[in-house]
Amino acid sequence: MNSLLLLFSSMDNFSRLAPYIQDYIYSNKWGDFTDIQKKAISQILDTKNNVLLASKTASGKTEAAFFPILTDLYNNPSSSISVIYISPLIALINDQFERLYDLLEVENIPLVRWHGQSLISPKKNIIKHPEGIIQITPESLEALLMREGNNIYRLFYDLRYIVIDEVHCFMASERGLQVMSLISRIQHIIKRSVRQIGLSATLSSYQHAAYYLSLSNNKKCSVCIGLEQPSKLSLSIQECRYSSKEEMETGVIDVNQPILKSIYKLINGKKSIVFANTRKDVESITTGLKDYISKGNNHSLEVYSHHGSLSRIQRNEAEEALKTKNEVCVGATITLELGIDIGELDLIVQHGGALSVSSFVQRLGRSGRKGQPRVMAFVLKQRDYLFTKDPFYFPLDLIKTIAIVELYIKENWIEPLYTMKYCYFLLFHQILSTIKSLGALAPSSLARRLLSIRVFENISIDEFKTLVIRMIDLDLLEVMEDNSINLGDLGERITNSYDFYSIFTSQKEFIVKHEEKIIGSIGKDVKLGDRIVLSSVRWKIIDINIEKMEVEVISDGIGGIAKWEGDFFLNVDIKIIKKIKQILIDPNSPQSFTWFD
Repeated sequence: MNSLLLLFSSMDNFSRLAPYIQDYIYSNKWGDFTDIQKKAISQILDTKNNVLLASKTASGKTEAAFFPILTDLYNNPSSSISVIYISPLIALINDQFERLYDLLEVENIPLVRWHGQSLISPKKNIIKHPEGIIQITPESLEALLMREGNNIYRLFYDLRYIVIDEVHCFMASERGLQVMSLISRIQHIIKRSVRQIGLSATLSSYQHAAYYLSLSNNKKCSVCIGLEQPSKLSLSIQECRYSSKEEMETGVIDVNQPILKSIYKLINGKKSIVFANTRKDVESITTGLKDYISKGNNHSLEVYSHHGSLSRIQRNEAEEALKTKNEVCVGATITLELGIDIGELDLIVQHGGALSVSSFVQRLGRSGRKGQPRVMAFVLKQRDYLFTKDPFYFPLDLIKTIAIVELYIKENWIEPLYTMKYCYFLLFHQILSTIKSLGALAPSSLARRLLSIRVFENISIDEFKTLVIRMIDLDLLEVMEDNSINLGDLGERITNSYDFYSIFTSQKEFIVKHEEKIIGSIGKDVKLGDRIVLSSVRWKIIDINIEKMEVEVISDGIGGIAKWEGDFFLNVDIKIIKKIKQILIDPNSPQSFTWFD
């Protein structure tokens, strides 16, 4: 039936693909292509444009991009590395590696993961024999350009495509502009522009995303929007009071708290993710759920945690559980928002108020089995109240959540993303990186290389000169006898640091170990005897190694508080604030939702 469906509805698209891709589709018993896949085949094969592929989560955007890309490369082979796949997350690279490996292995196309946690031998091999596809983060691409400056032309001289996954994560950040600067530098070295394919499930403005994709090469961008059948939604909001002053002050949830019981009732017997806005909340919820289960409740329900402070092994265990088990709950932060393949879920729970419309849409898109509605339940605490002239106190998290849901459901609105107009900090960073990569350069050559990049088009030559002179004064740069500019002593020290590859500041943290196994990491504010929560387990700190930035822990059942610094928060868009005010002055709004104790 599947092959007949494909034959009658998409034969033209199917017949255009490379033979080994046709065999792959047939052997995997695919049905019809999704709408975004049909559109991508024609746009990638029939034009020379950049292409934006915008479609909901789980609509097959990866295959939509790579089926026609690989077909083009099958018909017109590349003589160097042919595709750079750029991802915001290492976890997403690892997931997409598994997704593409079987397809590429048939044709012996090398697929190399290039990040700080990947194996060294495949990297060395592709340096010696540049071919195939590399999957890389922006930071690792920066490091590659700096460390292999003399090899960049040989590696990429016949580069055909750059695929940018989760493009909305890059558009409005310095990290995203760093990506465009790096692509521009590669194109300058190989002396030609390269097509870019952007993928996203969460965009407010397709035109702005298309503009972003053209920042490095000025190509026209084709926008492909996947027209999918609208999904039914099932949304609910519950509000739970704190049951003790201690919980209100510490945020620690134990087995007697109403909010924990509410979450357990929702997830019992299901496959679900409980999203929270901080790592501390994730650990508090997951350890509380484990305690609740141990008190004689459903022992078949397994609970894991997933966030940026956990080791790769711990996160892999949680992802594998979601893929393979039917009764499992994973508490997570934004690390599971993006397109990691975790199979079909019964339910998404949001603990605490939604951060933004974009975050709400990403998390909602994780739920929904085939043919079933997308299900999301908000479980909120009565903590933050907004005082108005009315004789009532309104819970801010509740009102904000209603505003966010209404903005998306009723108005189809998502926060707009805008690129920064003046990127002085990034220019400072790229001056050091370019010289580290290429060696000493004449001032005019350095200026041409960097100011020709569209990211820096609003920065004048006089501003560039002022910055370079100041960097010379600070010993970041030095002037050579032939008047070329090279790195100064301080510049050398900075660019030799691993932290330099990233343009945003990361918080120094202690590595947490138990019997030589890395559990994760915590912030600097720790001392001997502290009880902490990590990976849904309570631990006690028994040793601290300041020099190695490591702490040793033992399992501890007494309890503890998760400790981190610099948790992730988002600014609230002005439109959300206006929507909150609108709801507050609407006399019918208190009746538009149900209150739960």
